[in-house]
Amino acid sequence: MGCIQSARPQIMFQSIATRAEVSLPELETERLVLRAYQSSDLDVLAQIWADPAVTRFIGNQPRPRAQVWAAMERSFGSWIMLGYGFWVVTDKAKGEILGECGLMEALRDMSPPISGVPEAGWVFGANAWGRGYASEALGAVFAWADQSLDCAQTVCIIDPENSSSLRLAARIGYKVARTSTFMDAEVYVLERPRCN
Repeated sequence: MGCIQSARPQIMFQSIATRAEVSLPELETERLVLRAYQSSDLDVLAQIWADPAVTRFIGNQPRPRAQVWAAMERSFGSWIMLGYGFWVVTDKAKGEILGECGLMEALRDMSPPISGVPEAGWVFGANAWGRGYASEALGAVFAWADQSLDCAQTVCIIDPENSSSLRLAARIGYKVARTSTFMDAEVYVLERPRCN
């Protein structure tokens, strides 16, 4: 028996973006470099997210390695679709990963919802706490955002018991705008106007 020959379907595709075409800014401060994710970052970031002290006010559940990987991949998509996303925060002198921070459109299932405005987020390993790294990194993020994004404000959500993040948010210009409910818990929704 012979093979039945049929016409091969013609497949058309157009490249939307390649890794080389997507511009993710690298930000530098006196002590830090904020850069794009690399696949080799997974082990350290998974270790940070596995620490119950780190996730106490971020869902109160350590994140599995696969979820950390998905968030890393999602950030690249955010940069492509929205023009902003997250950075890995590293110690400039040592190259050591300290945490991550940036802006996202989370589309959270919360009441009332947040939509159409960039939401700030940050997480740092416990070894980086109390050294001013988060403030320094977020200062760089917002200096970039205020010059690069066309938005009147950004928001963030913080657990009312997370006094450290509330103090940090206030230092970088956030004010509590309202309370909301997320994952059956009360959260503060904070707003920061564009500064330029």
